[in-house]
Amino acid sequence: METKLDKLTNWFNDFTASYLGESDYIDQNVALKHTHTFKVCEEMNFLTDKLSLSKDDSILAKTIALLHDVGRFEQVKKYGTFEDAKSVDHSKLGLEIIAKHNLLEEFSDAQQLIIKTAILNHNRKELQIPEELNDSCLVFAKLIRDADKIDIYRVVIDGYKLYLEDPKKFNLAIGFKDDNSGACSEKVVNALLNRDNVDYSDLKTLNDRKLLQLIWLYDINFTASLEIIIERGYVDFIFSQLPDNAQTAEIKTAINTYIKQKCSK
Repeated sequence: METKLDKLTNWFNDFTASYLGESDYIDQNVALKHTHTFKVCEEMNFLTDKLSLSKDDSILAKTIALLHDVGRFEQVKKYGTFEDAKSVDHSKLGLEIIAKHNLLEEFSDAQQLIIKTAILNHNRKELQIPEELNDSCLVFAKLIRDADKIDIYRVVIDGYKLYLEDPKKFNLAIGFKDDNSGACSEKVVNALLNRDNVDYSDLKTLNDRKLLQLIWLYDINFTASLEIIIERGYVDFIFSQLPDNAQTAEIKTAINTYIKQKCSK
């Protein structure tokens, strides 16, 4: 299994390098997703250790992490954005690239099903695992969703810092709303307070984006994932960037109550 992963890692580095040199904008965003991929691999190592997965299962999980965003590079080259709603479902595009390059030919049919199912589900608003699939597919899909979100918190918070420093110099395809008035849309606030999900189309302001990242906490599957997100200060940073008012106080109470309940289980 380790040899398979090493071969895929070499392929991935060559594949992503092939997208460099077209423009500074593309280069910057290719580098962003290249770094993100290997950070997700690190987060996956952390989670598989916490869950005491077998060596082969851990390598399979890391393979999913390596390939989960392989569609992002073609997406940003062709469409200039990482927003699926404005371009293409990057998970489906990734599976097409995986098939085109026969990347899974050395894996068993069962392993291929797990990898494809996990990648297809990693960015969906909610998990959509067919009932006929076994529990392994569900576990690996949950693992990549958590590992991905842990590092996305790092990416978006670094992005906020760049954007707030100078929106005109912001040069990333992750996409922030232009309205930084401090407002939070009622629909997004209600979703957060009711522990519901929200569509990206409902995000109207920059602060709506911040609330979305708090809503993501409801979709974290493993306690270890939630704990590391909190330990790294991601939640506190988002709170610090929201208006100091009664609405934010209500949001903080709702989120902190949820975190306490989740971590006590």
